[in-house]
Amino acid sequence: MQGKAIRLFGRDGAAATTIDATGLGGSAIVCMNGETSETVIAGLTLTGGTGTLNPVWQTLQGGGIFIYTASPTVVNCVLTLNTSEFGGGGIWAQNSESYLANLRFDDNHTLLETRGGGGMYLWNSSATVMRCSFSNNTADSGGGLRCKGGGSAYIRRCSFVNNESFSFGGAVAVTGATPAFDRCLFDGNVAASYGGAVSTGGVLTTFLNCYFRENVANTTGGAIRVNDGGAEFDGCDFASNLAGLGGGGIVVNDSACTVTRGSFQENDGTSNGGAIHLTGVSSVDVDLNFFCGNQPTTISGDWNDLGGNAIYASCSTTCPGDIDANGTVDLMDALSLIAQWGQCDGVSSCFADQNDDGQVNVADLIIVIENFGACP
Repeated sequence: MQGKAIRLFGRDGAAATTIDATGLGGSAIVCMNGETSETVIAGLTLTGGTGTLNPVWQTLQGGGIFIYTASPTVVNCVLTLNTSEFGGGGIWAQNSESYLANLRFDDNHTLLETRGGGGMYLWNSSATVMRCSFSNNTADSGGGLRCKGGGSAYIRRCSFVNNESFSFGGAVAVTGATPAFDRCLFDGNVAASYGGAVSTGGVLTTFLNCYFRENVANTTGGAIRVNDGGAEFDGCDFASNLAGLGGGGIVVNDSACTVTRGSFQENDGTSNGGAIHLTGVSSVDVDLNFFCGNQPTTISGDWNDLGGNAIYASCSTTCPGDIDANGTVDLMDALSLIAQWGQCDGVSSCFADQNDDGQVNVADLIIVIENFGACP
């Protein structure tokens, strides 16, 4: 974009406007001249890109968009069928604080072994990533997204569905960066090794109101592997995740984690810890969580029970109105219901929706009142 503060947009939107870089031997769009947020890319489909030569490493990156020491605004775009050798099949962003919103990353790929970020690669970048979808992207690590080399990206209301890594982090791989995930969905992602949805290493990563469903890792961490660092989980739900060697929901290795106000339902660790598996020198503080139907055990390893946790062998043992699953329908359940009042978004915890109509409202409050007292 030659460093210019201009708008490049499809007047009739991404469905009608395509930049096809097939056969051109480069990225569909390049921003490497100090572009700022005043440079806006909007309403385009970007396809067929193969990457731009990185001036530092002399490797091809960013098939759809190559961003280097620049921070353009990219919104309402589709990135599909782009590739790169080194990383960032859809987007490569290095030393960037870009605002990226309403983007769809579909079927983008990183080609070389040991390289990552099939959908997007954030290197030393503190980008804001909002309402983006990552699906059917592949890479050796971080099939959907790779974060590395520093930076504190904020990733909110994004979905990661059916992405695959040939090593670790089926949807997301994090090393040496500190991203935060807020109300994100991870569904059906696969890692050949560990971290079916997410793999983190050497950093502190936070997850707020995220949902992990049916992710698979052949070794450990069906949903998440936390290695040599730490993670904070608040209000996250884990359902039907699978790991071949332990930690159907989460595996924690030489790390410290906190797990608060979440649920773990019918996760399978095969040999260890259906919900959580601790290895190495690790500690996990667990409070106010609901566990049911996790196999072969709920948590394996030494963990810190801070209270308010409910553990059931089967998910069929429920009590109407008992939102915190403590065996009694009481004032705390009513307060929890009020705190979750309104429309359920399908991603964050919504245990107060007692009649499963997608809303927490007066009908649910009536169920709590009618069942007040000890569960039968």
